[in-house]
This record gives sequence, C-alpha cells and structure tokens, in this order.
Amino acid sequence: KVLQTDRQVLQKNRKVLQTNRKVLQTDRKVLQTNRKVLQTDREVLQTDRKVLQTIREVLQTGRKVIKTDREVLQADRKVLQTNRKVLQTDREVLQTDRKVLQTNRKVLQTDRKVLQTNRKVLQ
Repeated sequence: KVLQTDRQVLQKNRKVLQTNRKVLQTDRKVLQTNRKVLQTDREVLQTDRKVLQTIREVLQTGRKVIKTDREVLQADRKVLQTNRKVLQTDREVLQTDRKVLQTNRKVLQTDRKVLQTNRKVLQ
C-alpha cells in the first residue's frame, strides 16, 4: 500500500514537474515578448523625441517667419508713408504747374495785345 501511495505521489510529482516545465516555457516566451515590447517602446520613444524636436524646429521657424513678416509689414508701412508724401508733393507740383501755365497764358495774351498794338502803331 505504501508503495502504491509512493507511486501515486511520484506520478503526481511527474505531472507537477511537467506542468512546471510548461509554465517555465510559457514564462520564457512571455519574457521574450516583453523584451520585444520594451524594444518597440524604446523605438517609439525615440521617434516621439525626433517628432518633438521637429515640432520645436517648425515652431522656431514659424516664429522667425512671423518676425520677418512684421519687419516686412513695418517696411511696407514706411514705403506707403513715403509714397503718400511723394503723392502730396506731386499734387503740389501739379498745382504750381497749373499756376505757371495760367500765368504763361496771361503773358501770351498780353504779348499778343502788345504785338497787336505795335502793328497798329506801325501802320
């Protein structure tokens, strides 16, 4: 009876050992998978860092563009202001030219009258 019990215990022990081996094998596979997952996580983190760096560079470039745009706008405003002054000066020159033309017409008219008078005197 003791032998039979010993055999049964041995048989159960063998089954437990077999189960333990399977569990160990499964554990090894899980560990291997976990290592792969960790490696993938590291690669994802590295990619995320690169993406963040690129985003920072894009933001920095955007800031530079905005700064340049402001400078261009400021320069454009100065050009517009200068153009307005030039236009104002042009208007004043045109007005002066009109007055000169008007004066020239009067002078011509007077010259005609003088010529006409001179003709009469000469006749």
